[in-house]
Amino acid sequence: MKKVNILSLVFLSLLFIPFITNASLDTNLYYGLQNNSDVRELQEFLIDKGFLNYEATGNFFSSTLNAVKAYQKKQGIIQTGYVGILTRAAINSELAKQLSGSNAEATTETGTTLPIPAPQKATNDVVSAILAQIALLQKQINALNVQQVAVQPIAQNNQAIKQNDLPIVVPNPIPVENLAEVSFSATTTPSNASIDPQNEVMVWQNIMTIKTRVVDMTRIRFRKTGSVSNADLQNFKLYVDGIQVGSTVELANDSMGSSYATFDLSGTPKRLDEGTRTIKVSADIVGGSNLTFAIHLWNVNDVSFIDIQHNKNVLVRANNETFTKRSAGQQIINTGRIIVVKSSDSASGNVINGSSSVSLAKYLITAIGEDERVGLYTLVNGSNPNTNLKNEYFLINGVRTSDWTYSLTSSYFWPQNDPPLIVAKNTSVMVEIKADISGSNGDTIQLKLKTTGQGQSSATTIPASEVSGNVLTLIAQ
Repeated sequence: MKKVNILSLVFLSLLFIPFITNASLDTNLYYGLQNNSDVRELQEFLIDKGFLNYEATGNFFSSTLNAVKAYQKKQGIIQTGYVGILTRAAINSELAKQLSGSNAEATTETGTTLPIPAPQKATNDVVSAILAQIALLQKQINALNVQQVAVQPIAQNNQAIKQNDLPIVVPNPIPVENLAEVSFSATTTPSNASIDPQNEVMVWQNIMTIKTRVVDMTRIRFRKTGSVSNADLQNFKLYVDGIQVGSTVELANDSMGSSYATFDLSGTPKRLDEGTRTIKVSADIVGGSNLTFAIHLWNVNDVSFIDIQHNKNVLVRANNETFTKRSAGQQIINTGRIIVVKSSDSASGNVINGSSSVSLAKYLITAIGEDERVGLYTLVNGSNPNTNLKNEYFLINGVRTSDWTYSLTSSYFWPQNDPPLIVAKNTSVMVEIKADISGSNGDTIQLKLKTTGQGQSSATTIPASEVSGNVLTLIAQ
């Protein structure tokens, strides 16, 4: 912003300042010029005005730069140290006044007016001249900002030292070959595969090698491609040698619409010693039946390592060559599934003969990967399964939902005339079966819950499965 403001002010100011056609300084002057006659003339002017205390050398270094800034400050010009149109106009104006004063004195003393130098040819294209001056000013400002200094011959440096007008010395950069080395291996896993929706799935892994010295990993991000949505891949975790590093993150789209899981470790960098390190990323697959995804370390800008000795960024490589994308194989997400587990507090042991609304069994039903429509059936085993149970019903998460009909031939109960049971993906419901019990003391009863399912996204039918409850024994009250 500062550079833009400087250029804007210069441009606006130039619109109101005419070119000085009888100027003694004809060209713009700036830091770094050497053996330049115009610089020498500038220095003589600054010496005459008391801004420079050294002899004129023609070399534009730090003392001259500071003197120009001091003069610009006095003239109300932005203090850049660059001698452009505004500064030259001010200097040339003062030189013209001096010349005019000298002519007046000469006329008074001799009656003869000294000739005034013929005006130099002014440009006809004022706008072009202004733009050219602005371009030169921009170039000089850039040079000052980055402190670019040409190598000085020994004789000229001696002269610069003599007038304390020393060039700025920039330290030599550290050669790349002296920095630490980080290289990812040629093999990235997993390979192409089909995978069930589940948690903590390894979705990307690579072994990298660190050489020369210790580094800090400050950032790494992974790109997701494929047809699966961001919402179906959650809870991305980064591991180094089996230990989680940083926080769990989610996928987010960048400005180009690409999906990334970004691990920002700049607050607490992960220090890595020399040797091999296993980098792994895991995620929860919570949906996306029949869809695909793959995880990539896309380009060299997606990872940052710092050489801790030199505090410099390390150029990351792949297989000891120029970095190329490190990609895991494409994963196809299988259709959803249902998991049925007997609850730990399901009824067991003895039940009172003749009791009503007795809990016979409890099951936890979980839908994985997609919403599932679940069918429930109960198989009754025992001493007299056809006569021991009456008025059977389901409770879903503690709420009664249906009565049953009963088939003597199949010994199955099933709910009737109820809305279908839809279990949302990656959630669970508790199913409890209750009934009135009557029979002979010592009779036994055991329920089996049979479930079927249909994926609400994939429309895939899930085969029936059966899970047994505990054996119950009827006893007298």
